[in-house]
Parts: sequence; structure tokens; C-alpha cells
Amino acid sequence: TKLTNLQLDSNQISDITPLRARTSWAARGIDGNQIVDLKPLQSLTKLTALYLDFNQISDLKPLQSLTNLMGLYLSDNQISDLTPLLPLTKLKYLQLRNNPLPQTQVDALQRALPDCGIGSDYSPTEPDVAMS
Repeated sequence: TKLTNLQLDSNQISDITPLRARTSWAARGIDGNQIVDLKPLQSLTKLTALYLDFNQISDLKPLQSLTNLMGLYLSDNQISDLTPLLPLTKLKYLQLRNNPLPQTQVDALQRALPDCGIGSDYSPTEPDVAMS
């Protein structure tokens, strides 16, 4: 059996460098940790779902190359710039609650990604991109 999903939530992880070794992941759940640096994820271009809620993330630039993402969960971080998410045209659901984001950033991303449901102050019905 080939392992395609990984869930490491609530483990106080701060260094995710070891996760970059396996590029065939479809989904990763690493929410509820102490993650700041997302650079180790930038080569994981096969990811379709990524759960990063409840971390210390502010820089989303390393996610620009993850163009197969359909679900991205970023609530309760320190994100203030959504520009790096513009290339993620396959996104169907993006959760951004409790980040220091100006509404203008959220609105601009919604215009750029019209097929993406963006949850910022509320939780809309989530599509089926959850880890299974």
C-alpha cells in the first residue's frame, strides 16, 4: 500500500524539513503546530490538500508552486499578503479565518480565483477535498 496522506496535527512541530523528502503526497495535515517556514513544502507539487491552520505562518511564497492544490486551510496564522496564492488556479476552497488580512486582499484574490470558495470570517460549506 502506498501512503499518500499524512496527518501530524497538534504535535508542536516547528521544522518541517523532513517532510520534503516524499514528493508523492496528495494531502498533508500539519495544523496546530509551531510552523513558520513553509519552504520545505515548495517541491511537493502533487499536493491537492494542505492543512496549516493554527501555526505561526506569515510568508506564503513557498506555496506558489503548489498549483495542484484544491483545498488550502490557513486559519489562525499571521498572514497579511495573499499575492503568492494567485498562481493556485485549481483552488476550490481556501480558509483564512483569524489572519491579519485587509478585506481588499481577500476580495482581490476572490476576483482572481472566481471558482474558489474563500472563508475568511465564516465557514462556508467545504467541498470534498478533506483528507481521507
